[in-house]
Amino acid sequence: MNAISYIRRSSRSDEKTVSLDAQAEAVSKYAREAGLELVGEPLTDDGVSGGDRERFARIEAALKARGARVLIVYHLDRFARDVAAQLDILQA
Repeated sequence: MNAISYIRRSSRSDEKTVSLDAQAEAVSKYAREAGLELVGEPLTDDGVSGGDRERFARIEAALKARGARVLIVYHLDRFARDVAAQLDILQA
C-alpha cells in the first residue's frame, strides 16, 4: 500500500527537538517494517507551528496526487498540536 510521510520541526525548536533527518529515518524504517511503500519525498515543514492548519490542505493534496492511502508521521504532536486538528484532517 502506498504511503506518504510528513515531518515537522516546530518554530520553537530547542535541543530536545528530534531533527528532520531523524524523523525521516524513523518514518522510513516504520514504513519498511509495516510493508508500506513511501511514494515521493517526505512533506517537510521546518520551523512551522503545530497550530498552523494551512499545511493540512497540502498533505491532503499530496495523498491524492500520489495515490496514497496512508500518512505516516514521526509522532502525533508533529502532525497537529491538538486533537481537534487531528480529527479535522482524519475526517477529510
